[in-house]
Amino acid sequence: MRRLLPLVLVLAPAAGCQKGETRSRSTGGAALAVSCSVDRPVARVGEPATIQCTAAAPASAVSWSLSPERGALSPAGPAATFVLRASQVDPSFGDTAFTVTATFAGEKGSGTGSAVVTVLGNTWLARGDVPQVEAFASDGTSLGLVPVGLEGPAVALATRADGAILAAQVPRSGAPPVVALSRDGGRVAAFAALDPQGAPLFTAEYPPRALRQMRDGSIWVTGGTRPVIYDASGRFLRRAAEAPAETIGLAQLPDGRVAVTYQWAFALGLYDETGSTLAESVIGRTLPDKESYGEVGALALDAQGRLIAAAAHLAPAGWTGTLLRIGLDGPPVVEAELPAAARVPNNVPWQLAVLATEIGSVPSPEVATSKASCPQRFGADLGGSVGCLAPGTQYRGVAHLGAIR
Repeated sequence: MRRLLPLVLVLAPAAGCQKGETRSRSTGGAALAVSCSVDRPVARVGEPATIQCTAAAPASAVSWSLSPERGALSPAGPAATFVLRASQVDPSFGDTAFTVTATFAGEKGSGTGSAVVTVLGNTWLARGDVPQVEAFASDGTSLGLVPVGLEGPAVALATRADGAILAAQVPRSGAPPVVALSRDGGRVAAFAALDPQGAPLFTAEYPPRALRQMRDGSIWVTGGTRPVIYDASGRFLRRAAEAPAETIGLAQLPDGRVAVTYQWAFALGLYDETGSTLAESVIGRTLPDKESYGEVGALALDAQGRLIAAAAHLAPAGWTGTLLRIGLDGPPVVEAELPAAARVPNNVPWQLAVLATEIGSVPSPEVATSKASCPQRFGADLGGSVGCLAPGTQYRGVAHLGAIR
């Protein structure tokens, strides 16, 4: 299996497992307090985490256990090292919390302490040429191609709260516009293709473009002038208010508003959480003479809840794909942009995924005016490029396999 640059993904440490925090209890006899700490509460695949435990009184023996029993635990007295390697995960592996427990026994009784290490799950990249995804462990190792329950290639991926993966496709020959996939790639649900009057929600001319589950559980899908809103199971609920043109990017802001972009505009639309009202605003920017931005497209929120947008940067020497941070304290305005050396020649990112200290992207399809590109990684502060997420250019969607709740 080939190894790629490591991925770092958004994940808050599980409660009770931050560095220096412990779980402790006594087991029989007198209580023996045990405290444990871990140097790396959130780890990538292949990245070792060291757990150090201390008993409050001298102990004659210490034993270690791991739950779930997966990976390698190497004890060394009051310390142990835990690591999960790529050879020990399959394509369906998601964020998993491992509890490492030390049991101390001594003249004054026994007690246990534990620490939790959360190993980051895989990233799925959807192929743009076949109905398959390629799974990558969080250390960048390719775990192979996974056939998925689609009629054609996916055009976007997202996650659902129950751990399912949502995949949008071009609805040809009666195919549903969106399906929910299990982590082995099988189809578990097909989303409605028609509204109650029998009109298609998406067509081959106006296919889905982006999708996201919102905090109220509803799932929004852009592509037409009115984003389509489903319930979590894929039942059609309603269309959002009409935008000035076909909608593209999609993100929910921390205050609940839903941000969209739309064709032919360097602008942002902000829906209320129900989708019934839309406020439109041109995005303010300051650029050198003879430079400008093309329409803004894909959207995402960074780890601080700030809005990131993909766009074309037009300059006398040619155009490039770039990422912008959009400030929303007042009217939308560009606050930061990738440096020129980090921009993608003649390709605007198609979909974005924020990966903690990085932002991942997949490229737009190659057409006459654009060039092929690999899936790219950028610094979350937009300070530069970090390289390719994966080799090759035929990827159109990206999703991280988080914990199953």
